[in-house]
Formats: sequence, structure tokens, C-alpha cells
Amino acid sequence: METQTLAISEDILVVDDVPAICWLLGGYLATKGYRIQTATTARAACELLAATRFALLITDIHLDDRQNRSGLDVVKFARRNQPFTPVIAISGSALPDTLSQLLALGVETFLSKPILLGRLEEAVSKAIRTERLD
Repeated sequence: METQTLAISEDILVVDDVPAICWLLGGYLATKGYRIQTATTARAACELLAATRFALLITDIHLDDRQNRSGLDVVKFARRNQPFTPVIAISGSALPDTLSQLLALGVETFLSKPILLGRLEEAVSKAIRTERLD
């Protein structure tokens, strides 16, 4: 009888409506050995989440999306389609109500912009290590 093992993905999805932030965060994480995909809209992020299993989702909460979808919508979609994928939420400003919504969705890590790359690397490493244990 042949057994199959599920390979652990090192793919990370970075979502931000500012392409330069996707480039900066994605580029930095790529130098650490992660495979990065980026999206600048909630719709593009949801399409990627529907097609690919990610080890981690990093999403801005306030997306300037023409369809009025936010990073919270991306997190909700991820929870329905990839319930065990860890999420790091990022934002330049988040109200307490938004933070409580993130907690209710199981988001444990929130990073404020501007993001210190060392803190990002630490959060990513912890999130992926936790996913491997699950």
C-alpha cells in the first residue's frame, strides 16, 4: 500500500492595494526562501486563494478596492476555503472594532504600518511554524 504525504507549502500570499508594498514585503520574504504571490485587490486575492493552498496569508485590512471589498473580506474568504491557513493582518490604521473582528476570525497577528521587516520575518516564521504543527 502506497502512502502519500502532503508537502508543506512555503507559498505566501501578500495582499495590498499599494503595489510597492507587495513588492517590498514579497521581495524581502523571497530573500528568506519563501515563494511569494501578490494581489492588489480583494477579488484577485480570492481568486488566488481558490486556486492555490498557501502556507500563509498576509493582507492589508484597508484595500482601495473598486468593488468595496476589504481585507476583512479576504480573511473571511480564506477562512471558508483554507480554514487552517494562518493570517497576518497589516494596516496603517485599524479601529478597535476592526481588531475585534480580526480576532473573531482567528487572526492572531496584526502588524502596524510602517512594518519593521525584522518583525515581519519573526511573525511569518512563527505563523508557518504553527501551521506545520497543526
